[in-house]
Amino acid sequence: MRKPNGVAKRRLPSWIDHFVDSTKQLESPKLFRKWVAISTLAAVLEQKVWVMTSSPMYANLYTFLVGQPGVGKSRAMDLARDLIAGLPDPYIAPTSVNAASIIDHLKECKRVIIRLPDPPVEYNSMALLVSEFGTFMSKHEDDLMALLTDFYNVRPYGQRRRGQGGLKIDIERPQLNMLVATTPSNLMKFMPEDAWGMGFASRVLFIYSEEKNVIDDFAEGASIDTVDLVHDLGIINSIAGPFSVSEEYRTCVNLWRDRGEDDPPKPTHPRLQHYNSRRKEHLYRLSMVSAIDNGDTLILGKADFLRALSWLIEAEQYMPRIFDSANGSTDSAVMDELVYLLSHKGPMTEDAVMREVRKRVPAHAVGRVIQVMEEAGMIKVATRSRFGVRTFEAGQIGEP
Repeated sequence: MRKPNGVAKRRLPSWIDHFVDSTKQLESPKLFRKWVAISTLAAVLEQKVWVMTSSPMYANLYTFLVGQPGVGKSRAMDLARDLIAGLPDPYIAPTSVNAASIIDHLKECKRVIIRLPDPPVEYNSMALLVSEFGTFMSKHEDDLMALLTDFYNVRPYGQRRRGQGGLKIDIERPQLNMLVATTPSNLMKFMPEDAWGMGFASRVLFIYSEEKNVIDDFAEGASIDTVDLVHDLGIINSIAGPFSVSEEYRTCVNLWRDRGEDDPPKPTHPRLQHYNSRRKEHLYRLSMVSAIDNGDTLILGKADFLRALSWLIEAEQYMPRIFDSANGSTDSAVMDELVYLLSHKGPMTEDAVMREVRKRVPAHAVGRVIQVMEEAGMIKVATRSRFGVRTFEAGQIGEP
């Protein structure tokens, strides 16, 4: 195990806890601030530390903060970006990329870690921090999703490009850390239903919060003191080597797995079933973050198992609300827009109404939206032709 460079000692018993406490004056939910801190440490660790299972596993994470507009998703992320940018030679990805450009940027992010008397460690690692998923990915792209899946697992990448003299690109150990913020409706837009059964979605930790952290914008002492955070992050950035696993940690994991990894119960939402298959891997990665947060010794202990599991449980209890929130907000906006349209343009034929709704929701949901609006009195039949063709006009909620 490599000790931190120099003789500097940490000032904080927990970098994560101090980050959460120091940012309480930000209009950002506590759960978001916690996961920004967790993800920041994961990004700093890159491939400098690992735990050996059937192959080396690293602590990189794909974390999505999911909440309604204005809840404060990006405020804590901005601080994380500043802290990472303050490290020597930070590798932060641009916020708008495609499959080709992310490869080009990652190729430039090469690290060589000297570990005397051990051989040097060479790898490519990059942190992607995006305050809105839509600026990173305008639509679901299978090629990019496949790349992101490979970079999560640190799989060798090779490509020969046409049109550039047969340029060959080889990256032996590519890795990506992701911290992304988005709204539920945008997440559903960019992650169609079938995408939840693919590899990328199962690797993402979806962190959802409805909390409103209302603060006094004019309170004294509202500025964030980052001196100790910067100091300790520099020490954490210098740690390298493999984790060893204590017998207590091994026992906790085996008992948990003997219970089917279902104590506490796994999420039951259909779209999270593939996430459940990677719950163990998330636990191992978070355990490494916990151990690094608590000190410089690269040993996974019982406390790290319990803490990592508590982080997962807390996040998982809110994950299903993402889908309810997205469906509700999307349908509600569509209904409001249609009522506005009918109020200002006047009655519209049923075909015209269906075309308007189809612009905004999947085809299979069009009939349901119109039915709900009729039952709620938001729209009503103005006329009906002798052939049964209906014309709709805006109604008033509560009308029979």
